[in-house]
Amino acid sequence: MSDNIVTIYGDVPELVEKQSSELIDQYLQEEKDDFNFVKYNLLETEISPIIEETLTLPFFSDKKVILVKNAFVFTGEKAPKEMNHNIEQLIEFIEKYDGDNLIIFEVYQAKLDERKN
Repeated sequence: MSDNIVTIYGDVPELVEKQSSELIDQYLQEEKDDFNFVKYNLLETEISPIIEETLTLPFFSDKKVILVKNAFVFTGEKAPKEMNHNIEQLIEFIEKYDGDNLIIFEVYQAKLDERKN
């Protein structure tokens, strides 16, 4: 498992987003743009394209950050009915990932589901 997978959680979204922003700025050490920063929302996007993006090398940049908002898969919350998240694929990705791209999961709850640690 890589140090470049981070989960930031808390019940105040503004504080979670502030901590993510600070981590992104520290990691990139340059302005965010379409080549080095990609944002997803797990309420709107399935896991597969997020994993594919994370495994893609940065383009016109040395580093890339993938920010995943509403990462409810780390809580007891259920997925929206129209979404078919492949949790097993995510678990396998997290266990094996050793890439240089930084992936940040934002969870807007005070604590994570300990069964998923």
